[in-house]
This record gives sequence, structure tokens and C-alpha cells, in this order.
Amino acid sequence: MKTAVIFTGQGSQYVGMGQDFIDTYPEVRHFLTEMSQKTALDLIDIFLKNKEAQAQTKCVQPAIVALELAISKVVMPLLKNNNHVHVFAGHSLGEYTALAASGLVSPESLLDFVVKRGQAMAQATSHSDGMMLAVIKVPQEKCDELLEEFKGRVWAANLNSPFQTIYAGHKEAILAFGKALKAAGYKKVMPLAVEGAFHTPLMASAQSLLGPAINRLVREIKENWSHWQNTADIIYSNVSGKPLTLEACRTEFSDHLVKPVEWQKTVENFVADGVTRVIEIGPKAVLSKLVKATTDQVEVISITAVKDLEQLKTTH
Repeated sequence: MKTAVIFTGQGSQYVGMGQDFIDTYPEVRHFLTEMSQKTALDLIDIFLKNKEAQAQTKCVQPAIVALELAISKVVMPLLKNNNHVHVFAGHSLGEYTALAASGLVSPESLLDFVVKRGQAMAQATSHSDGMMLAVIKVPQEKCDELLEEFKGRVWAANLNSPFQTIYAGHKEAILAFGKALKAAGYKKVMPLAVEGAFHTPLMASAQSLLGPAINRLVREIKENWSHWQNTADIIYSNVSGKPLTLEACRTEFSDHLVKPVEWQKTVENFVADGVTRVIEIGPKAVLSKLVKATTDQVEVISITAVKDLEQLKTTH
């Protein structure tokens, strides 16, 4: 059985996330306490009661990654003991969780990077009027037709499944695009509660801000790559939808800010490469729905609460 472990991104957060893992597993609380000191953020407070911080990109990005890595500390031994994990991937922010969960970089280095990424993206959004819009069950040709009017102002940001695409761009243009879709009879058009137009050219200023942090992360990846490759694990890139390569990672981490998330392509490619089981880790079961909408060739398990671990104990 070839297994992919996947991680959710920003937007999956809610007040109270991770409560049962924190209460049940001392190692989870210990890890989060250590990472709070590392990031200068009270992560457990953000998880359990700080709704205001959860709405801020600079706070919620490191919080989600820290929680997913903490849950991974419980999940991964259950999988590794049976040699089950072969593939890692994540949606948007979740791709970075995959780097540390797979052992390619340390959690400390990764969280240092994610803190800087959240700050750079927050700064970029403060200089633009960006917005994101979920479009569900609208034929791609119809979206493409309507987008002609909004070229250079609206872009496809997340190509999530055959039935869902997230668009992003200037707020006025996004609202007009959504209105045009509804006028054409498509009602499942919903604005997303995020601070900016992520994965579009409106994030270009974040590329230069994040450049030094990307360079440090890539240096660690280069140091660990040869040893890590011996594990036979693979990480899939959001930018290409294909396995991440050492040669391309510097460019792809920068492009990740301004280019769309190729999630549907990622799922199709890892299934074509032999994955038969997908395990999602995150605050909410978001990606499992997208995987099921893309393929019926895999078993899908979501780990968002302690009770979900029973599914791992009963599968082999």
C-alpha cells in the first residue's frame, strides 16, 4: 500500500482546534510550548480562544503549521512502523508542513520560515485590495469566458478539483466577477475570509521580502537532501503538481507566492504514481473532499481529532 500524507492550509482554522490532542498527548503540548517560545507566539492561546489572531495571516500561518506538526508526532509513528508513508503533499501553506513532517527540514527551521512568510504576505496584503472567491460546480469554459473581462485583475489561485476553483484578485474585480457568475445562473460563489489575494501577482512584493528566508530554508534542504532521499519519500510541489526537486525548490518556493496551487494536478499525479491511500492531517477535513472529487481510486482518511486515530489502527 502506497500512502500519501497531506496537510491543509490557511482557512482550515477554527477556535478550539487541537484541543483534544493537547489534552490527550503530553508530547503535543510540550512541542507546542517549545514552538511558542521559538515563534514568540502563544500558539495554544491562538488555537483555543484567540479568534482575532486566527484572522491574521502573520499569526495563523505558523499556528496551523505548528498544530499539524504536533499532530504528526502522534500520527507518523503509527504509519512509519508499518512502512506506510511514501508521499507527502500539502495545500498552499500545508506544503511547508510536509517539508518538516517528512524530515527534510527541522520543525524549528520551518517555523522560523513560516513566521517570516506570514509576515511578508501580511505586508503585501496591506499594500493591495485583494480578495479571494470560491467557485463551485461552474464549467471551466464559462469561467474562462467571463474572465476575459477581468484580465490582469482576477486570476485562478487554487485549482482544487474538477468542481472547485478559487479565484483571487483586486476586490472590486472579484466582486464583479462573482456577480457575473451569479447572473449567469451559478449560485455557489462564495468569498473567502482571508486577508489578501494569495497565489496571484498581487503577492509579488512578498517575494523580495521572503527571499533571504527562502535561501536559508533551501540551504538546509541541500544539506539534508542526500540522506533524506534514502527514505524513499517524495514531496509534491504545489507549483508544478509534480515531485519537488532540489534544483527547482528555490524557484518554486518563490513562485509559490504568486502562482496558483495546482492541487487537482497534484492528486492526479500521485495517484498515477501508485498512491492508494491518502491521510489528511489538519484542523478540519478540507482536502479529503477535494481528493474524493478528483479520484475514486484511493482510500481517504482525515485526522482532525484524537478519535480519528482509530482509523489508522484498523487499516494495514
